[in-house]
Amino acid sequence: YLTKSGRYSLFEIIKSIKLSNKNISDIYLPSFICEEVINSLKIFNLNIIYYKLDYNLSPNIDYLKKILNKKSLLLIVNYFGVSSNWKNIGLLKKEFNITLIEDNCHSLMQENGVGSFGDYSFNSLRKILPLLSGSQLRMSQTKYLNKNIMLNSKRYPNLDELKYFLRSYKPRGNKKRTVNNYKPNDEIICRSKQIDLLSNNILIKNKFDIDYITSTRLDNFRFWNNFLKNDDFEFFDIDINKLFCPYVFPCIAKSEGIIKKWIQWGDNNNISIIQWPKFPFKNHNHFGNKNLNQVLLFPVNHQFNLPILLN
Repeated sequence: YLTKSGRYSLFEIIKSIKLSNKNISDIYLPSFICEEVINSLKIFNLNIIYYKLDYNLSPNIDYLKKILNKKSLLLIVNYFGVSSNWKNIGLLKKEFNITLIEDNCHSLMQENGVGSFGDYSFNSLRKILPLLSGSQLRMSQTKYLNKNIMLNSKRYPNLDELKYFLRSYKPRGNKKRTVNNYKPNDEIICRSKQIDLLSNNILIKNKFDIDYITSTRLDNFRFWNNFLKNDDFEFFDIDINKLFCPYVFPCIAKSEGIIKKWIQWGDNNNISIIQWPKFPFKNHNHFGNKNLNQVLLFPVNHQFNLPILLN
């Protein structure tokens, strides 16, 4: 199924689950999460319980075993395209009889890889591909699908989607190059929305070279990993072999001053460096003393060769 966005896919997933099991009341979310996810859940009045991550961005399994309730929902994020620890997560599923929702919005779906592990999975196509909107929604068991879900009809794109699509195009004579952009969306979701007509036609009529897109983004990911090795940042324990088609290169700035320094550096070099996420709450505890309020994301867009761009 193709919905408007990852948030709308999550909305459809929860709606489908609630229709088949009205007794579901708890959903477990990682504490490293943006408030846009919460907007997909508000209408359902679920009890949101946050869990900790390890420093490789996988769920802390020992912590989950202490807090999980049986027959609940567990949302797992493949952060930045890194496959989570799905073997251990699968064991949790059997032990607690939980429903797994896989958030793959930071990457594309991969056969037998990211996007294929959850009972439900979804992504956000326009984060990687040149589309105005679109999210793939997958369900491993179609018996849970609400047969009345109306996602086959299409809609026209709205103004915000057109602006997003044209964000990298500049008037002739303007040499400024925008590599990446991020703007939190505070829209509260309460009804279904499908992919727009234009994006749907682009998907149908174009065959995207996923291997090229993936390899280019991985090369740009490695570029930042080497370029940023200094005293300004802490780095996540990311296994490059578990990374598929990354959305960005993430790192943790060691101070607010460093954040300002690098965002200004990005402005000077026409590269959009963003601080992410916008948390839905103020107080949180992710890795004990590790604070994720200072995460910076560096773009790895496949439309650019970063070594040449920054030469």
